[in-house]
Amino acid sequence: MCSYLKPTSNFLKQHKNALDNMNCTPKVRQKKSNFWGVFIMKLSYEDKVQIYELRKQGYSLEKLSNKFGINNSNLRYMIKLIDRYGIEFVKKGKIVTILLI
Repeated sequence: MCSYLKPTSNFLKQHKNALDNMNCTPKVRQKKSNFWGVFIMKLSYEDKVQIYELRKQGYSLEKLSNKFGINNSNLRYMIKLIDRYGIEFVKKGKIVTILLI
């Protein structure tokens, strides 16, 4: 049986033999998945400032990603926004309008 199918429900218990013979695809890129962190955790203003300061001190995106539970591309994007518009840009509740002329 596939490692991620656990016979906890009655249906799975009744059909265990069929599940044992099922050919499952392998798990891909599950090692560093942070899928739920996106919905549960939001960074505070202080966290964002700390991330920005640590990055400017030379910490890698990988270390910051692991420490704060945010993926590298989102960190890179946030840091570029702060570089471009200033640290006040990331304050919660602040409405920022950017006009491109």
